[in-house]
Amino acid sequence: MLSRRFKGYKHELHKYYQTFNSHDEACEKPFNDVSAEDWELCFQEFVSAKFKKSSEANTNNSGKAEINHCSGSKSFARYQHELVFL
Repeated sequence: MLSRRFKGYKHELHKYYQTFNSHDEACEKPFNDVSAEDWELCFQEFVSAKFKKSSEANTNNSGKAEINHCSGSKSFARYQHELVFL
C-alpha cells in the first residue's frame, strides 16, 4: 500500500513539474511542502535518460492495450461476460 501511495505522490510531482515551460522555472517553485533540495533531486530524476526511456516505453505499451479497464480483481472482459449471463 505504501509503495502505491509513494508512486502516486511521485506522479503528482511529475505532473507539477510538467506544468513549467523550463527547467529553471521549475527550480524556482518547488511543490507544496517539498524542500528546495528534495525538489531538485526529484526533477533531476524526471530529466534523466533512464526515466525518459522508461516513460516512453510505458506510454507505448499502454497504447497497445486491448483491454484498458478492470473492475476490482476481475478484468473488464470477464466482468462483461458475467453480465451477459445474468
